[in-house]
Amino acid sequence: MLVGVQFTVLAMIFGVGDFPNSIASLLMFCAAGILGISSIMAMGFGNLRIFPEPKSDAWLVTSGPYKLIRHPMYTSVLLLGGSFLTDSHPIHGILWLILLGALMGKISIEERMLPAQIAEYADYQRRTWKLIPYVF
Repeated sequence: MLVGVQFTVLAMIFGVGDFPNSIASLLMFCAAGILGISSIMAMGFGNLRIFPEPKSDAWLVTSGPYKLIRHPMYTSVLLLGGSFLTDSHPIHGILWLILLGALMGKISIEERMLPAQIAEYADYQRRTWKLIPYVF
């Protein structure tokens, strides 16, 4: 359900209003793309999954963005959605908050399951940030 909410809200954000056109919004949009691509490259397609439940053969990735952030792809999605906030339709703020809720739900599921599957995950949680380095 959370994955469905995530993709529906993103489609609504993209479909309503204008494409970001301020410098700040375009920088956020580009940062989202760079972070997302570098996260996928660090993780590799073999470990990639859109559902919060980890694959049975998942392994811990600690390189690239994962060195500091446990969920950089979610950070990328939030940046992408956030890039539409300043230049477009007023509903984007509400949609972005729904997106944040869906991603936090996915994170909650992942962070309950991963320590049981990957022994070193608990230590990784202690030394990294959930979404934003040095903040959260």
